[in-house]
Amino acid sequence: MSMPNNKNHCSVDKNLPLFLNKDKFAFNLKTNNSNTDSKFNLGELEINKGNYKKARDYFLDSFILDKNIDTAINLSTCFSKLEQFSDAISFFESNLKYFENNGTYWAILATHNYCNFDYEGAAGASYNAIFKFNIDLSEIWKIFVFSAKKINRCELLYKVSKKSLEDALNNPYVLEGYLSSCCSLNLYEEAYNFLNNINLTKVMVSNMGEISGIIASLVASIIARNEWSSERELAWNELAAKLSPDVSDIKWNLSLSQLKNCMISECYKNYSARFSWSEFPSPVRIFKKPKWNQNVKTTSRILLWYEQGIGDELRFISTLPFFKATFPNLILEPSDKLVELMTNTFPEIEVRYSTVESDLSTTNEDFDYHLP
Repeated sequence: MSMPNNKNHCSVDKNLPLFLNKDKFAFNLKTNNSNTDSKFNLGELEINKGNYKKARDYFLDSFILDKNIDTAINLSTCFSKLEQFSDAISFFESNLKYFENNGTYWAILATHNYCNFDYEGAAGASYNAIFKFNIDLSEIWKIFVFSAKKINRCELLYKVSKKSLEDALNNPYVLEGYLSSCCSLNLYEEAYNFLNNINLTKVMVSNMGEISGIIASLVASIIARNEWSSERELAWNELAAKLSPDVSDIKWNLSLSQLKNCMISECYKNYSARFSWSEFPSPVRIFKKPKWNQNVKTTSRILLWYEQGIGDELRFISTLPFFKATFPNLILEPSDKLVELMTNTFPEIEVRYSTVESDLSTTNEDFDYHLP
């Protein structure tokens, strides 16, 4: 079973600075310069009218005279509305020396790095905001968890999320960060014990918003590695697919649970979703001939080709006699290590080495249909 990845760029509130608490986090350096105040006030008038370019220019002038967090927040909003994330990063990084001890500033920097697809910068800035300055906003946690996973900083994600587990039921991103890092670090037993201790229920997970399906799928993965019975794993994967019906790897995980529970027809419907998963680890071959379906003539010549690891390959080859009973005219292309074994096991079937080319096309399509 794959670990649900949630590595596609997820949405985040690009107006994040609008709901930062200025009173709580402000690092106010105002000098009460009258010229500064006039520029600032003009900027606020323009921002309220939606004139973000004019507002940005006023705030930039104000910031030159008086570097304070209120102006930085307003500038962040203007940059976001204008989608000038690269410019924002350059500006905020160049002025970081004035705000190194301000968590709000780090949160602003994290947001713009994230929106500019700079996950290394987003992970570092959000880490500082959360871990060093206790900025506990869910949007910053979202940026941190997503970015840390994207750059494979599993140890860091585990360290930070574990320190905040007391808030896991109130902030689903903390829970996602902890569970996903436990899976990545093979700490399934620890995660399993934690889930039992907090009595996590399907109703609770269903109310966790946009990542509820990801969390349900993580729970299923953890259960799968700690319980002999696959019934609870199946139930959680069913919930995950219900909550996130368009996520390909969640559908694939559900199909594997269905297979374990002998739900063959249901498994078949969901198993092909793996080819829609952008990070599917196996190569997907390209054919001119069509894919097999259950309505083709039983005399059709069908190529069966491998596309996963040896364990899964052997699991599915075990069903070959049943398939052959209806469709006897078969060609089998297993992985190279299994060619000799399959030749001896199925002497009545043509077994051969893979005919796939480096561009994933097939050398000789001497068949009517193909089936992975």
